[in-house]
Amino acid sequence: MSTDSKESKRIILVFVTSLIVSLSILAIGNQIYKAVIKQRMISYALASARESDGAENLVIMDGRSGNVGSSTIQLKYLDDGYISIKGENLDDTGQWKQISEIELDPGRYTLTGLKNSSQTIVAIRLHLEDSEGTVANYWQYDEDIQFSIINTCKAMLSIRVNQYAEVDAIARPAVYKDD
Repeated sequence: MSTDSKESKRIILVFVTSLIVSLSILAIGNQIYKAVIKQRMISYALASARESDGAENLVIMDGRSGNVGSSTIQLKYLDDGYISIKGENLDDTGQWKQISEIELDPGRYTLTGLKNSSQTIVAIRLHLEDSEGTVANYWQYDEDIQFSIINTCKAMLSIRVNQYAEVDAIARPAVYKDD
């Protein structure tokens, strides 16, 4: 085998090895970034315990800023644990952005997070579904919403902005267990 051929194979091997190492570092870095964001979202949930009785906020948001649906409305996670919802929905349909998935055990709960919001603009939607296929939706605009469940449920929290709406709101979504 010629020296040039050996050198070419060595260069290819070094390149492939470098590429594999770089991709591994990138994947590990991405996992570390996700872990840091999740830890930050957990600390926000812990910091937003209900003032009246110290009940834990069960909502751990996903920390992914971005557009609400296909609108130009931006949902942005703020450094204090709140979210900013700002922009305009010019579409003739409401737009959604999921912000959390949690599991709720049987009991009484309170959904809160938006204040001074009109029902015609923006809402926090809590979608519940249990293992028997029972579905319930709760909408929180301004007043806190109390609800009860009898079976363990998977719950998805979303921000919904109505059609043809301009919004500039701050929210800190929370679900508190009341009993």
